[in-house]
Amino acid sequence: MLRNAQGEPFEFEYLSPREGGNNDWQMLLKKLGITMKERVVDFALYRTRLEKYDYDMIALAGAISRCPTPARCRRSWARSPSTNRATATSAASRARPSTP
Repeated sequence: MLRNAQGEPFEFEYLSPREGGNNDWQMLLKKLGITMKERVVDFALYRTRLEKYDYDMIALAGAISRCPTPARCRRSWARSPSTNRATATSAASRARPSTP
């Protein structure tokens, strides 16, 4: 078991709003001497602890894209009023501030 300078074991809590799917993580961490304890809570408590940053570890998933294909994303971007089509030719040029 992995321990710190005071001899305490390396353990942490994984906070989750639903059960399961973390056995692989636990097994691999255990091989390294790290103990991951999963704590499943209802979503209300999960959200409260998230907002207070009261957790050791969580996993967040990103939102599903509204652009299912690259072509549709490009068309959507081209219609955006914030897009400066006269000077923007690539993501890098859009990120750079324009010079007078």
